[in-house]
Amino acid sequence: MGSKHPISDTNGSNVPAIIYNNANTDKSQILKDNNGRAGIYQWRHIKSGQIYIGSAVDLSKRFKNYYNKAYVICYKTSYINNALFSHGYSSFSLTILEYLDITNLSLEETRKFILEREQSYLDSLEPEPQGARSPFFLMFLILKTGVPPRGLSIIYLKQRVLY
Repeated sequence: MGSKHPISDTNGSNVPAIIYNNANTDKSQILKDNNGRAGIYQWRHIKSGQIYIGSAVDLSKRFKNYYNKAYVICYKTSYINNALFSHGYSSFSLTILEYLDITNLSLEETRKFILEREQSYLDSLEPEPQGARSPFFLMFLILKTGVPPRGLSIIYLKQRVLY
């Protein structure tokens, strides 16, 4: 099992445990490497850079669900399942942010520990929330901050919201 904390570089910043650049071609390696391991993971859409962070007691079991098309279709309302279904696995990279050692923890302690670690990544990496690219959410950001997100103009957003 891995450690409870991510590997850190000399500056103290987190270094991912493993990066799989293509979730489609790396599928068998992903399932093999993560069999029986608990951890925090991140799907990244290669073109947009949008990310989804998740966690699992057994990463391999979770990933088998993601690779099961019937499962993905059945749970298509899930943000990541919908994205995987719509864009295909080759449009994503998969990063294991951290392996967690849960060997001496009770079920309740395990759940709490994993969710705390996942939350720390959500807080530190600041992924966009669901619907963050919707025109209404972007307009809210502009109204709140006075600045449009990088690469988007206010005119473009108003057209998407108002027309």
